[in-house]
Amino acid sequence: MKVLYIFLFAVTAISAQTKQKIYDIINSVSEERLRQDVKTLTVFGARNTFSDTLSTTRGFGATRRCIKNEYEIIFKNCINSLNVFYQKYCVTKKGNRRVSHDAWVVHVVTLQKGTKYPNRYIIMSGDIDSRASETMDFITDAPGANDNASGMTGAIEAARVLSKYKFESSIIYVGLSGEKQGLFGRAGLAKYAKDSGWKIIGILNNDMIGNIEGVDGVITKSINFEDLTIAMGKTWKYAEEIKYTLKAIKENNILKIYVDENVLNFMENKEFESTIMSNETIEGTVMFIDICRFTAISESTTIDKAVKMITAYFNEMVKEIMAHEGHIDQFIGDAIMAVFKGDFRQSC
Repeated sequence: MKVLYIFLFAVTAISAQTKQKIYDIINSVSEERLRQDVKTLTVFGARNTFSDTLSTTRGFGATRRCIKNEYEIIFKNCINSLNVFYQKYCVTKKGNRRVSHDAWVVHVVTLQKGTKYPNRYIIMSGDIDSRASETMDFITDAPGANDNASGMTGAIEAARVLSKYKFESSIIYVGLSGEKQGLFGRAGLAKYAKDSGWKIIGILNNDMIGNIEGVDGVITKSINFEDLTIAMGKTWKYAEEIKYTLKAIKENNILKIYVDENVLNFMENKEFESTIMSNETIEGTVMFIDICRFTAISESTTIDKAVKMITAYFNEMVKEIMAHEGHIDQFIGDAIMAVFKGDFRQSC
């Protein structure tokens, strides 16, 4: 269970931080707390979205108040700026065969603000509601330990653990309602997020995470933490490779401003790679060429004109150098260093 909702969440949220912190987060998850939270949610009897909202011990109203109170307790001792609130969405009986009467679908939303990108959100959700076999029956007990008290407790436990850390992006822990009547909960939250201008970069929905048997009948094996350690190492390595690739793409895009596309294409092929990796000793001619008095020119004109001028200059010179079978070694300010094989004396 730790892997299902903590490992992926941690990798998403703290990619720039240490590996050890991910292990610390995983090890902070308490099986005992998870079991107790599931048990607590099942004692409210009917958790149908349309069940009793006034009772303090039974029905959906008591359940959502219990969850909200738990989030408020969690965040009293955390290091982050947090906000716990209800978000509601009206559903009507008309046109909805699973809705017994018009009502407010009420979610419990907890917001943990990011330090660098406060309007960039990662959402973790679980369903508060459950229902009896008969869709319109909102009176009969439906404890729903697996579907979906297990998912809701996952979101609560994630808040307990992750609220002790700071992250660049914001995290939202949400308990959804109205899900057993047609996914009204997430539709209402999606509208609220759009109206609020949230930039959502990831969503992790905990749905029956207490299951060991899937709908296809496959039994999930218990976690092998040695395998998990290996998987985490591979994931971390892959994340580093992605970061390196993105950096290279960014540098290449900058290079395109000054270097002819033909040069870049040549640098990407195997011929170029084999050339620079070989130990061949050759006789050659090195050429340095630059724009006369470019510093003075650039100081007396606008940046835009200076960039256009040097770009046009590089484009023309690169074409000429390549036309004479030369190789660009490097660009130095407004200068070009080129290499030609042999004793190259003819005029460019």
